[in-house]
Amino acid sequence: MSIFKDLLDTECTKRQKVMVIGGSGLLGSKLVPLLDTKYEVYPIYNLNQINHKSAIKVNILDFHQIEKNIIDINPDVIIHAAAMSNVDQCERDPELAFQINTDSTINILKSALNTGSHLVFLSTDYVFNGEKGDYTEYDQPDPINAYGKTKYMSEKAIMDSGIEYTIVRTSVMYGSTAGSGKINYVLWVIKQLTENNPISIITDQTVSPTYNMNLANMIAETVERKLTGIYNLSGATQINRYDFTQKIAEQFELNPELILPTTTDKMLWTAKRPKNSSLNTNKARNTLRNKPQKLEYSLQQLKNELLKTILI
Repeated sequence: MSIFKDLLDTECTKRQKVMVIGGSGLLGSKLVPLLDTKYEVYPIYNLNQINHKSAIKVNILDFHQIEKNIIDINPDVIIHAAAMSNVDQCERDPELAFQINTDSTINILKSALNTGSHLVFLSTDYVFNGEKGDYTEYDQPDPINAYGKTKYMSEKAIMDSGIEYTIVRTSVMYGSTAGSGKINYVLWVIKQLTENNPISIITDQTVSPTYNMNLANMIAETVERKLTGIYNLSGATQINRYDFTQKIAEQFELNPELILPTTTDKMLWTAKRPKNSSLNTNKARNTLRNKPQKLEYSLQQLKNELLKTILI
């Protein structure tokens, strides 16, 4: 019996520690339970309460407390998925956006260097200017708004630091729950069309919509296999916003006539948007077992998830 217990204790000590900063967000809400099956997970959250035995509430701008938690836990892997992601809000308050998105990343980076942790950083397609689309991991970023600039500055700090890292670029993430502080695009469309509200959607912006469960599975695999470098982990479908919204209406059997086409120049936005920031996912498709999913398949999965939630 004691030998068996010793073996169990030894096995438990082998479980790697993974800290998920942004553990209650749109990505973190899927990533934490997924990682829980293999790792000792420490979700860090601020706004949304998370039901997890090792969850820690910390404001990402409390640099001292973030550093203390990283030093105390000494994680093997840190996944940094927290951000100020409202593009117009970032444009209106670039100083705050820089503090939340770049300064906090540099703070986490310094602590990760001290603990020898592998850093996984969630970035965005908005690091690109959108002039060509179908961006690979090797294309040169050239952000045109404050949000993209804060993310690209974070990427550069990570790449220049000498740390072992994985930079994950994704696009228009959606899922069955709202993220911290805002509703995601697909849920917003479903809500508006369900309430018979007409919505004006642009036809001249192309993106790569990403289902949060698909993204969580891909990131979990990069952690498991210790993959490093930059990866475009988004949905496999490149589509303009208007056609994307039509696909949502089709999948959820909502009225497509409520979707009114418009163009970017008619939108009262503060920040510029890249016209085509779609991501090329060939590297992920060729490398990962968990492949980037086509839009129709992901929307069907989301529908099943939402129906299951209603039934429960």
